[in-house]
Amino acid sequence: MSFAVYYGVDTSVWRRLGRPGTVVLAVEAWPERRLAALRARGARVLAYLSVGEAAPHLLGTVPSDAVLGINPRWGGGYLDLRREPVQAGVLDEAARLWARGIDGFLLDTVDVVDVFPRLRSGAASLLGEVRRRHPSAYLLMNRGFGVLSRVAAFLDGVLVEGCADRGYGPEERAWIESACRRVRGWRLDGYVLDYATHADPERSRALAARHGFEHYLAPDPRLDRLAS
Repeated sequence: MSFAVYYGVDTSVWRRLGRPGTVVLAVEAWPERRLAALRARGARVLAYLSVGEAAPHLLGTVPSDAVLGINPRWGGGYLDLRREPVQAGVLDEAARLWARGIDGFLLDTVDVVDVFPRLRSGAASLLGEVRRRHPSAYLLMNRGFGVLSRVAAFLDGVLVEGCADRGYGPEERAWIESACRRVRGWRLDGYVLDYATHADPERSRALAARHGFEHYLAPDPRLDRLAS
């Protein structure tokens, strides 16, 4: 597969992932020798990096006045990206992951700016600093379209997650098409991630092919199993 997202801990799947293409991992679960083996086989290894939210078990490590609210879907805390401690925390985590020997980052939860538009300037400055500190890194942003025009110059690609949900109507489908055109307009690499539990597989593949994007249909949103 030329693109995959896998957050599982079974590193025995490395042979299936170790081929030319892009793979997003929870790299803390992977020994450095396995990461090196993936890269030696041509894989571009990206580490998952949450930018705009803190996981529930990490909320105690963030100043309480830097948490703007709780995401009702996951229980994570929305982070005030304008605050120096928040930016420092993200940058420190990026440095820790980079030291494992990787090629870049999947920048997730940037779409906190859709919930709090006032955070757009903070998101832009933070992503610009990630780029400054890691000039050779491949930066792939998950959605975050509310700030795309401000950060496109720092990015290599955009992941459009949840493109072909079976429950989408004409309005949602038109929005997805528009989002994909924006990615192409900025001349960024495009990626589609859908879930077999939610998506129409043929519509998902057709969307990716229509826009020239890489495609991965994961078994489910847990992302702890590889597609067969």
